[in-house]
Amino acid sequence: MVIPSLPRKNPMPKMNRLLAVLLLSALGGTTLAAEGPARQPTEPACTDLQRAQDHARAFLALVDDGLYEAAWESGTSHYRAQEQREAWLRLGKDILQPAGKPLGRELQAFRQARAEAPHEGSPVATFDYLVTRPDGSRHGERLTIGALPEEECGVVRYQVDIRRMALTRLLDAFVGNLNKAGGHLDYSTNSVIEIERMLMEHAPGGEPRAKQTKGADYRAFVHFLGQYVGEILVRHHGGYWSHTPRPGREVPPWVLMAGGRRIDPYQMVADYARQPAIGTLRQALERELAAASPRS
Repeated sequence: MVIPSLPRKNPMPKMNRLLAVLLLSALGGTTLAAEGPARQPTEPACTDLQRAQDHARAFLALVDDGLYEAAWESGTSHYRAQEQREAWLRLGKDILQPAGKPLGRELQAFRQARAEAPHEGSPVATFDYLVTRPDGSRHGERLTIGALPEEECGVVRYQVDIRRMALTRLLDAFVGNLNKAGGHLDYSTNSVIEIERMLMEHAPGGEPRAKQTKGADYRAFVHFLGQYVGEILVRHHGGYWSHTPRPGREVPPWVLMAGGRRIDPYQMVADYARQPAIGTLRQALERELAAASPRS
């Protein structure tokens, strides 16, 4: 029998609906957005690296300590006009606080540019961070510092990749349900053995055993396991997600490793699900990790 392949197309309308419900409790539609073309301001003042860093660190310290109202009040009047207080406090309570205080915040990029209308011409400085949470999961943040209005210098915009955080929460719920049913998933590299066992149990020979695991449900099951393998790479092997799926960009992301190698955990699990055999998924993961390791 020829088992049809599982393409990389996102197979989970149910997950998307769950994600939409979860995001209603946060700032709907808040994502990391690209800045305009970088131009070096002639009068950096507020946005020179040292001063901008001081403002960024002060704001993020309040956020990390759970002082969300104080953080909101510390922003410029432009920030407070753009960021509704109640929505921001809801984001802190429902998304940031449950995720725990960050273990670290790695600066990915710093750039200076000019603000768009109606503040066109005003210099702004933008920091892009990769944030690591206590469970080892990672997400992106973007913080913009500027003088908007001109007499104020401080935070003018703060963006969190809440979709990535929501996807992580959904995965945790999925893992919790599997563990309640007798699974032993703990995000360790060795837990790949458990994925092999589950797929062989639910779909020996690549064919789903029970009616309730066929079709979209089984594809969603395999997709979640692919995300789980990706999180292993992120949490224990220094990887990070290439992007966060969103409406209009539903293609699952890669995991980017420190050496530049791209690993597709979704396809790795999908390939295994077509022909499950104990040991082969672990071997595939080990090969990818070996290829991603820096050469001596």
